[in-house]
Amino acid sequence: MHPDTAPSEEPAQAPRSTKARPRSFRSATVTDLEAWRKRARGCSERQFARKREIARSTLRNWRRRAVQHPGMDETQRRFLESPSGLALLHRILLAALVVMVLMGGLGVAQVRLFLRLCGLHTVIACSATHLRMRMRGVLREVVEWGRAQERTLASQMAPREITVAVDETFHGGMLLVALEMVSGYLLLEAKSQLRDGATWSAALKARLAEAPVKVVQVVADEARGLWALARQWLGAEKVADLFHGQYELGRGVLSGTRAKVHAAQSRAEEARGEVTKVLQARADYEAASHGPGRPPDWQGRLDRACDAAGVEEQALHLAEEQHAGLRRCVRDLGETVHAVDPVTGQIQSPAEMAEKLSGIFDEIWQRAVECNLGGRASEAIAKVKRLVPTWIAALTWWHRMLDTRLGAAGLDAGQTRLVREVLLPIRYLQRELGRASTRPQCVALRARIEALTTMLHAPGCVWPTLSAGSRQFLVHLAQDCVDLYQRASSCVEGRNGYLALRHHQMHALPDPTLQALTVVHNYVLTRADGTTSAERLFGQRHEVLFSHLCAVMPLPARPRRRACKAVEDPLALVA
Repeated sequence: MHPDTAPSEEPAQAPRSTKARPRSFRSATVTDLEAWRKRARGCSERQFARKREIARSTLRNWRRRAVQHPGMDETQRRFLESPSGLALLHRILLAALVVMVLMGGLGVAQVRLFLRLCGLHTVIACSATHLRMRMRGVLREVVEWGRAQERTLASQMAPREITVAVDETFHGGMLLVALEMVSGYLLLEAKSQLRDGATWSAALKARLAEAPVKVVQVVADEARGLWALARQWLGAEKVADLFHGQYELGRGVLSGTRAKVHAAQSRAEEARGEVTKVLQARADYEAASHGPGRPPDWQGRLDRACDAAGVEEQALHLAEEQHAGLRRCVRDLGETVHAVDPVTGQIQSPAEMAEKLSGIFDEIWQRAVECNLGGRASEAIAKVKRLVPTWIAALTWWHRMLDTRLGAAGLDAGQTRLVREVLLPIRYLQRELGRASTRPQCVALRARIEALTTMLHAPGCVWPTLSAGSRQFLVHLAQDCVDLYQRASSCVEGRNGYLALRHHQMHALPDPTLQALTVVHNYVLTRADGTTSAERLFGQRHEVLFSHLCAVMPLPARPRRRACKAVEDPLALVA
């Protein structure tokens, strides 16, 4: 008979794979073995291994590893060795790596200590090398997931106009940072050797190529490259940053008056010390016995010391008053550069803002001259005063955009007046209320908001006659107009401070880490309303990053079984 047609004999046992099985498979197999032996009494381990086509020695090794957990009772061991327990261990390890290492800036040594304190080092491989390998895998998956999410969300996004805050920061090299101001979405965070307008434009347009967005406004400092980016390359309105103006006044003016206050305090304390010395000397003189002769003129000495102390106290009071007055001027500068006056609750015109700013800078000049602050303060004041025309121009541009959007919305006279006089000021003051730093500011803003809210039901207001859909449309229109007015790039400065902290911890910002931090900022961090920056920018929900990591990252491996080596003492005496 031809060998090809001869009947072949069935092998006694199917060939087994020599490839290591996944831990989930091993865990499920051991669990099934224990359940099978309880159901079918008298069935041997050999029969189960033959049925599952697993070598008996391999199965026994899996069982042996599953029960070797010192420090755990039977209930804990059974749960952690089950598929559900293994999934929980997987989430715990990933959460520790994401929160502690990626977001917290710690090292894998802290993760290892965390696992040991939890007693999980007997079921999870937690060597430094293994944790670093897993962390590299987490960074890679985070970056790839972020890119995929951005492409998907951008393809489904409705067209919109955005305002961008841009700045450079230096941590192991120069970083170009751009952030969408309304949503807080990081558009750009990339290393670069240049910061001219062309470089900024190429980097930013490459990031915005897939999204249907148009940059209509750029908020930044007075760097020439950023001016070129806004006007020449993007054709957008350039807004001078208020934050840098206030910072310049604080560094050039307030630092001088603060130094004068400290010097006046030192002189006043010294003068008060002289009064104390005279009083103590008089007390010592009167307590001792003296021979004949005229006693010292203690009253004259005390009067002269008190007069000197009074002069120094008056100088200290004047220095403190001048410093407080200049601080109030800097604060008034921030409260004046607004589209809506926080005091009156009405939209502010460019002429009104110009008049207020002129009065503020006149007072700053006068106080600086009275304090004799010198050339540094004069240069700082002149530098900041050059920003006033740009702030007026930004408010003028906002008024044009407001007229355009209200005109395009097709509103009647009553609805237009409602948006301008009530809805828009309410939304604007609500935004400022969230940024207020002192209790008096919060109280004043709440009172103004309540006063404007009562106007919705005043006689002649069209609000009660509108349908729910019309009301929602007008509120969204007012919010869009409010979002158009941006005056400070402090959001970017805050991001730069966070990167500085991470660079200080790691002494470097590798590209995978920087890109992963950008993804975390956009897709993980949330505001009080529970939305992420990506949701606010793209207008739709996205997938959950941590769920993706749990699905794609491999399950945690078991710790290696290592024989303890005896350490020889070189100083041990040989018998």
